[in-house]
Amino acid sequence: MPEITVYAGIDWRGRLAAAVAREAASILAREYSVSVDVDILEIPVDGVEAERRGLPLVIVDGVVIAEGRVPSIEEIVDEVFKSIELASSIGPAGFPVFEDEWEVVEEAIA
Repeated sequence: MPEITVYAGIDWRGRLAAAVAREAASILAREYSVSVDVDILEIPVDGVEAERRGLPLVIVDGVVIAEGRVPSIEEIVDEVFKSIELASSIGPAGFPVFEDEWEVVEEAIA
């Protein structure tokens, strides 16, 4: 299951980033039947200190998509779909799954 993590200061940007992440998760569940975990981690710093630390920080499955700014809902949704696509192309042994194995074999031999 994809995961959205938001590191937020206690300022308006942090609250907005958390709201955007929750709304993106809601849209993914409602429109695409994709359930997403949303973790909001509040860091007790004010607006100036939050900016200095690069907050808010929004991460989707380990990929930083926004640092020091609030991402759009579309950015989060797109990154979740990229994450799902990437996860589906990895086989049980952790190697990529190729759609046409023979093309890969022929290229390797040539």
